[in-house]
Amino acid sequence: IHRETTVDENKIALCCTVLITTSPVISDPDPWMLEQVLSSLDLVGLSNCRTILIIDHFTEGNPRKRRPCGRISGDRLAAYEARSASIIQSAQDGMFGHGLKQLEVLQLRSWHGFALAVKRALEEVRTPIVCIVQHDLQFRREINLVPLLEIIQDEANDVNYIYFKRDAQKNYKEKAKSLHNLELGQPVNFGTNTPLMRLPRYFDGTHIARTDWYREKICEGTNFKPGQFIDQSLGKKMLDQAMKKPECMLVDGNNISIGVHEICNEFGCW
Repeated sequence: IHRETTVDENKIALCCTVLITTSPVISDPDPWMLEQVLSSLDLVGLSNCRTILIIDHFTEGNPRKRRPCGRISGDRLAAYEARSASIIQSAQDGMFGHGLKQLEVLQLRSWHGFALAVKRALEEVRTPIVCIVQHDLQFRREINLVPLLEIIQDEANDVNYIYFKRDAQKNYKEKAKSLHNLELGQPVNFGTNTPLMRLPRYFDGTHIARTDWYREKICEGTNFKPGQFIDQSLGKKMLDQAMKKPECMLVDGNNISIGVHEICNEFGCW
């Protein structure tokens, strides 16, 4: 997968670090799924960025049916460890990553889950922006990240997080109204011909965000437990809070639910 248009990848690399989380999958020990995700970074100009792959830790045991517990069967563990070892060796040899300039591996020594894995990996980030990617979500089309990164870095904008919606989340504005009785208003243009829609919740899917906001507001401000997803804990609380005030107010000529306006002002999610 390669871009057909040019983008200043060096400019992106100076301000953004990519974090990719991985855990056991049915396709283990074959790394093909992760390879597709890594290859897709070129579509959005991230291939020059320092990229950190976080490999979560699992042990052999009987897994719980309803709750994640960090235990998997012996066969699945062996396959997962084989994929992990292959990835680590290839990264050390500089042969894994499909053009990535800086691929590093962070192998966790205990079971974390998504939320705590991201929190741990943020300790390694030195750039003002971070891009969070899950191991099964690849970019499918070109995106010029430069104006988005500029929006986030401009402190005059109330933008801390920009989410790239999945195919299943098309028409999110209409679904927010029909499912949650929330009015999101019209997209807001921050002067870069890049309209952004208000988002009254956090999603774990692919997104870019301010590193300091992530550390202070998300990771330090929430008591996550092993195995938790940020979406299922904090994200759900944000949405529930917004739904308590569905009535609308006028903001810059747009009707917006008061709850949406308050959550967006507090978290800056778009």
